[in-house]
Amino acid sequence: MAGGHEGHQHGRAKAAAPKFGLPARALLVYVDPSSAMVLGNLPAQERFGIWAQKLHSRLLQGEGWRWMIELAASWMLVMLLTGVYLWWPRGGRRVLPAAGARGRSAWRQWHAFLGVALGAVTFVILVTGLTWSKYAGEQVRLVRDASGQASPQAPPGLRSTLVDGAEPLSWDGAWQAARRQAPDVALQLTAPRAAGDTWRASAAGRGQPEKRFDLQFDAYSGRALYYAGWERQTLFGKATAIGIRFHRGEFGWWNQALLLVFGASVVFSLLSGWVMFFKRRRAGALSLPRLLPGAWKSASPLAWLTLAVLCAAMPLLALSGCLLVLLEVALHRPWRGV
Repeated sequence: MAGGHEGHQHGRAKAAAPKFGLPARALLVYVDPSSAMVLGNLPAQERFGIWAQKLHSRLLQGEGWRWMIELAASWMLVMLLTGVYLWWPRGGRRVLPAAGARGRSAWRQWHAFLGVALGAVTFVILVTGLTWSKYAGEQVRLVRDASGQASPQAPPGLRSTLVDGAEPLSWDGAWQAARRQAPDVALQLTAPRAAGDTWRASAAGRGQPEKRFDLQFDAYSGRALYYAGWERQTLFGKATAIGIRFHRGEFGWWNQALLLVFGASVVFSLLSGWVMFFKRRRAGALSLPRLLPGAWKSASPLAWLTLAVLCAAMPLLALSGCLLVLLEVALHRPWRGV
C-alpha cells in the first residue's frame, strides 16, 4: 500500500492539497485480512519473482543485455521450423523413434520426436516472448497498430473534477469505488500523481485474463471516467493476454508442469544436438561435412519467402545471419557447386 506526500518543509503551506502520488520505492506489506495485523514487509525489488524475471529477460544484467535473450529466441524459432520440416513424414520415413535404434540414429530420432511433440508449446513460448522483446517486439507492435489490433486506450486528458471543500478519496474510499465498478478479481490500484489526476484500477490476478480491465475514475467522486473490459479487447489483445499468462505459468499447476516438461525437452534438444554434431563432424575437423552440390539451389521459393519474413520480423536474426555468412566467406569455405 502506498500514498504520496509533500515534503515536510511544504507541509503547512500545502496542508489542504490532496495527498497524491506514489512512493519512490515500492514496499510490499503482508497483512492478516481477519485482524489487520501487519505480518511483514519486503521491498518489491527483493522478491524472488523479480529476481527470476531479471534472470529470464536479461541475465541479471541491465536493459542492454536483453538482446542476448532475444537472439537466442529468434534462432530457436528457426530451429523449430526447420526441425519440423526435416521431421515431416514423407517417403515412408518413421514418425516414432524405432525401438532398436542405436548411435547417432537413435539420438536423431528422439531429438526430432520430442522437439515436434512439444512443438506447439515451444511455438507459443517463443512467439509470446518475442512480442515483448526489444527489436522483434517493435516489429510486432508496428504490424499490430497498422492492422488496428492495438488494445483500447483511455482518451488523453482525463481529469478529476476539483470541487471546493471536497476531500479527495482515501485509499479505502478509492478501493470501495473501484470494487463497485470492477469485475470480481483481485485489484491493483494506482494513485493520482497530482491534483486533478485520476485513480486507476486494473486486474492484479493474472490467471484470469477474461477479467482483464482498465478503469479510471474521479479522485473525488469516484465516478468512472473510462472503462474497458475483456469485451473491448481486440483479437490480438486477447491472444497475447492468454499467451503471455501461459508463458509465465500463471494458469495453475498444470501450466507449470507443462513448462517444466518443455524446459527439460529444450535441455535434451541442446545436448542431443551437440552429440549428433560430434558424431557427424569430419574426422580431424570442427565443421560438419560439406553441403551437397546444389544444396542452396534446392531451396523452394516458399523457403526463401519464410526466411525473408523471419528476418524482417526479427532484426537480430537478420543481423546475426549476415555475420555468419561473412564469417563463412572469411574462413574461405568452398562454395563452388553448392
